[in-house]
Amino acid sequence: RTAMEVRGTPSFLYFLALVLLGSYFIPNLALAVINDKYHGALEKHYRREMQLAEEELERRRRESLERAGAALFNHGPAKNAKQIEPAATTTNGNAPQSR
Repeated sequence: RTAMEVRGTPSFLYFLALVLLGSYFIPNLALAVINDKYHGALEKHYRREMQLAEEELERRRRESLERAGAALFNHGPAKNAKQIEPAATTTNGNAPQSR
């Protein structure tokens, strides 16, 4: 006697559904895990790239400030820089009126 004769049609339908649904569910589960790992690695990569870019920007800013400070320390203010003079005032403290 075959298994179909012993257990009947309901058990055959149950195992057929189990095989069909299982063959759909397992690959989707595997693809979901792979997708999750891929996006996690991609996010980690972008975070690292952003961190490196920020560190490079900070390094350049610091170097620029150091160069500017060294230039001022070594040479003082630029020789051709104009000195700003205060506005002329009258004896009552008001600026003179232009005519």
